[in-house]
Amino acid sequence: MSLAQQRVKKLQSEFPRISEFYAANLWRMKLFYESYASNEKLAPLVREIGWKHNIVIQQDSVEQDCKFYVSSTF
Repeated sequence: MSLAQQRVKKLQSEFPRISEFYAANLWRMKLFYESYASNEKLAPLVREIGWKHNIVIQQDSVEQDCKFYVSSTF
Protein backbone atom coordinates (compact mmCIF):
# COMPACT_ATOMS: atom_id res chain seq x y z
CA MET A 1 0.00 0.00 0.00
CA SER A 2 1.42 3.37 -1.02
CA LEU A 3 1.96 6.22 1.41
CA ALA A 4 -0.90 8.16 -0.22
CA GLN A 5 -3.25 5.22 0.24
CA GLN A 6 -2.21 4.90 3.89
CA ARG A 7 -2.96 8.60 4.41
CA VAL A 8 -6.35 8.18 2.73
CA LYS A 9 -7.29 5.34 5.09
CA LYS A 10 -6.21 7.40 8.09
CA LEU A 11 -8.14 10.47 6.94
CA GLN A 12 -11.23 8.38 6.19
CA SER A 13 -11.15 6.90 9.68
CA GLU A 14 -10.66 10.31 11.30
CA PHE A 15 -13.30 12.06 9.17
CA PRO A 16 -15.91 9.41 8.28
CA ARG A 17 -18.47 11.94 7.02
CA ILE A 18 -16.13 13.28 4.33
CA SER A 19 -16.01 11.01 1.31
CA GLU A 20 -13.61 12.87 -0.99
CA PHE A 21 -10.38 11.42 0.35
CA TYR A 22 -8.71 9.58 -2.53
CA ALA A 23 -5.03 9.10 -3.33
CA ALA A 24 -5.41 11.14 -6.54
CA ASN A 25 -6.87 14.04 -4.57
CA LEU A 26 -3.96 13.96 -2.12
CA TRP A 27 -1.53 14.19 -5.04
CA ARG A 28 -3.53 17.13 -6.43
CA MET A 29 -3.40 18.85 -3.03
CA LYS A 30 0.37 18.38 -2.95
CA LEU A 31 0.72 19.77 -6.48
CA PHE A 32 -1.53 22.69 -5.55
CA TYR A 33 0.63 23.51 -2.53
CA GLU A 34 3.90 23.19 -4.43
CA SER A 35 2.59 25.33 -7.29
CA TYR A 36 1.54 28.33 -5.24
CA ALA A 37 3.18 28.23 -1.79
CA SER A 38 6.19 30.32 -2.76
CA ASN A 39 4.27 32.83 -4.90
CA GLU A 40 3.18 35.68 -2.65
CA LYS A 41 0.97 37.24 -5.33
CA LEU A 42 -0.88 34.14 -6.50
CA ALA A 43 -1.25 32.28 -3.20
CA PRO A 44 -4.05 34.54 -1.89
CA LEU A 45 -5.80 34.52 -5.27
CA VAL A 46 -5.98 30.75 -5.71
CA ARG A 47 -7.67 30.47 -2.32
CA GLU A 48 -10.62 32.34 -3.82
CA ILE A 49 -10.97 30.04 -6.84
CA GLY A 50 -12.96 26.84 -6.54
CA TRP A 51 -11.08 23.55 -6.25
CA LYS A 52 -12.41 22.29 -9.61
CA HIS A 53 -11.16 25.43 -11.35
CA ASN A 54 -7.71 24.95 -9.85
CA ILE A 55 -7.62 21.34 -11.03
CA VAL A 56 -8.58 22.35 -14.57
CA ILE A 57 -5.98 25.14 -14.63
CA GLN A 58 -3.23 22.83 -13.41
CA GLN A 59 -4.08 19.84 -15.61
CA ASP A 60 -3.50 21.40 -18.99
CA SER A 61 -1.25 24.32 -18.21
CA VAL A 62 2.40 25.09 -17.81
CA GLU A 63 3.39 27.34 -14.93
CA GLN A 64 3.17 30.58 -16.94
CA ASP A 65 -0.31 29.66 -18.15
CA CYS A 66 -1.45 28.91 -14.59
CA LYS A 67 -0.25 32.31 -13.45
CA PHE A 68 -2.07 33.99 -16.34
CA TYR A 69 -5.36 32.15 -15.75
CA VAL A 70 -5.34 32.73 -12.00
CA SER A 71 -4.45 36.41 -12.38
CA SER A 72 -7.14 36.87 -15.04
CA THR A 73 -9.81 35.48 -12.77
CA PHE A 74 -9.86 38.64 -10.66
